[in-house]
Amino acid sequence: MKFLPPWKIPSLLRAVTCVVIPERDFPIALHSPILPREVMAVGRCLILSSDLYRKRISPKIKDKENVLVVDPKDINAFSTTLRKVIQNPDLAEEIGERARAVSEEIENFDEYIEKTIFLYRDALIMKTA
Repeated sequence: MKFLPPWKIPSLLRAVTCVVIPERDFPIALHSPILPREVMAVGRCLILSSDLYRKRISPKIKDKENVLVVDPKDINAFSTTLRKVIQNPDLAEEIGERARAVSEEIENFDEYIEKTIFLYRDALIMKTA
């Protein structure tokens, strides 16, 4: 895929049943990608690695309730979770709906958008300088 601007990411995420983020053993301890939060914000099922689950931003994010947590090193359990979502899209839909509800409780979208605009503006200024 070509680069997608940030405003097109939500429609891409809405087009899928679930998003799998099996990141593990990342060498930078403070690293925490934004994608899990974006997936939850659009109401999609999120299958998240146990490493990233430990870094979640709120205790309201709960395994088997509004996300599914997998250990990417446990291939059998990982494949069982994937199979469960593939065979039961209603489960994925329910988890996504609950993820969206939690996202609405814990996120400050206006602040997030402001920070994102500042980031891109800053990047443009640095590029043209």
